[in-house]
Amino acid sequence: MAATLQVFSENRFMLGIGAGWRGDEYEAYGSEFPSPSVRYARLEEVVTICRLMWTENLPSFDGEHYSITEAAAPPLPEVARRPDDRMGDEREERGGEAGDRRHADRGESVL
Repeated sequence: MAATLQVFSENRFMLGIGAGWRGDEYEAYGSEFPSPSVRYARLEEVVTICRLMWTENLPSFDGEHYSITEAAAPPLPEVARRPDDRMGDEREERGGEAGDRRHADRGESVL
């Protein structure tokens, strides 16, 4: 769906994603509110899966929290038009400046 939005929006689609910070939001969906380290580990896996699904025809991933096996989601976005992603989280909980460098090394924008 992101690839389709990317085409229809003429390359203006941006995926905004965060680790979650309100326990009541988790509880509303029947989930317990995990520690910041677990939330950020899950977030990193989700971003990895999204990027795989935007760049591979049959991506597979086996992480600690999530896994996919040959999870096709056509159409793939055009390489030059892969959706931008933005991650928002709190500095202290994601590792301060070290966390900023980790996200920058992966080509991510942190809000």
